[in-house]
Amino acid sequence: MGSILIIDDNEAFLQLLQDYVRQHHPSLTVMTCNDPIKCLARISTDLDLLLVDLEMPGLDGSKVLAYATAKGWTRTASSSFPPTTQTTCTGGSRWGAASLS
Repeated sequence: MGSILIIDDNEAFLQLLQDYVRQHHPSLTVMTCNDPIKCLARISTDLDLLLVDLEMPGLDGSKVLAYATAKGWTRTASSSFPPTTQTTCTGGSRWGAASLS
């Protein structure tokens, strides 16, 4: 059984994602957090997937990922940290460029 942490400040979108994952992947443990600063303590090597909103107040998704990197995550096959994906409801090249760096 795997686990996923979804971090998004938009409560409705967070609930939508949580409901979708639970419906389509009932064996996964789904944890959610709508406060990017409080979520930092929940980032661990026990996760199988980290889903992060890019644009959040206080601490954006790229900074959350920088925190995970500072905790020892590297982008190698031998990484002990989970795969990560980022979401945002806003467009623009600023976030695309930030997610690639």
